[in-house]
Amino acid sequence: MPGTPDTIIWRWTASGVYSTRSAYRIQFSGFYRAFRGDLIWKAHTENKCKVFAWIMAREKSLTADNLQKKGWPHQERCTLCNGSLKKCLHLALLCPFSRLVWEQILRWENFDTGQVLPTTEPAYLLTWWEKAQSRIDKNDRRRFNGLVIYTIWNV
Repeated sequence: MPGTPDTIIWRWTASGVYSTRSAYRIQFSGFYRAFRGDLIWKAHTENKCKVFAWIMAREKSLTADNLQKKGWPHQERCTLCNGSLKKCLHLALLCPFSRLVWEQILRWENFDTGQVLPTTEPAYLLTWWEKAQSRIDKNDRRRFNGLVIYTIWNV
């Protein structure tokens, strides 16, 4: 409107006021997903297993898909189920062999398999893990996270 002074409003904060912190946060918005490192680092497991779980959760393990990206020799099929080897998610959770291992271990440890194992294919291992551990009683979460790490390590 004529006669109305212009105002500048920073749309990325609730107050509309610019801050360096808000600019930094918006710069990386959508580029990365916050990683819940406490799932791994606070679990009661050996450090070598925690590091392996970190690599698997970040999808950096040398599975066939990552070897193919690097142009390194790799197997085209999963050696456990002869299915297509997609990602760390397949090896750790979705392979029929891995699934049977999960079912047995969860029963041994008195966790509800229907509550923990995915009914649909999750996008990432970490997505499934966060969702599954949120369904576990708070007192059993550290034990469950350790169980996840050791199961991934051994599969």
